[in-house]
Amino acid sequence: MPKKKEHHALDTLAALVIVVLIAVLVYVAYQALFSHPTQEQIIIVAGAVNTIGLGTTPTTISFTSDTGAYYSTVAYGKYAISLPGHKVYNVTISWKSIAGLTTGTCHAGNFSPPANSTLLPYNATC
Repeated sequence: MPKKKEHHALDTLAALVIVVLIAVLVYVAYQALFSHPTQEQIIIVAGAVNTIGLGTTPTTISFTSDTGAYYSTVAYGKYAISLPGHKVYNVTISWKSIAGLTTGTCHAGNFSPPANSTLLPYNATC
């Protein structure tokens, strides 16, 4: 008789494990099918960058917000960058002298992309 009780206990445990696995699979399937995570909008910003200092040339442009800093190299006075939308950015230009002996940064203002925009022109000067 003790063997029947052992088998019954094992059968009950196996059934419980199967029920828990099915519940987990149903939950995962529900999350995959019906849960829609909010995806942050990404915008592309492009434009010209200029420095007004005599004998200087821009090297990078940075956009800093509460979520971090984003950088783009300036080539031939132009740049392009992908940024999270719906943020206000502090824009900074890094520059170097034409001789390459002096470097620095300057504040180029704030940039706040309009809602529902995906490709924006933005020219920066400082």
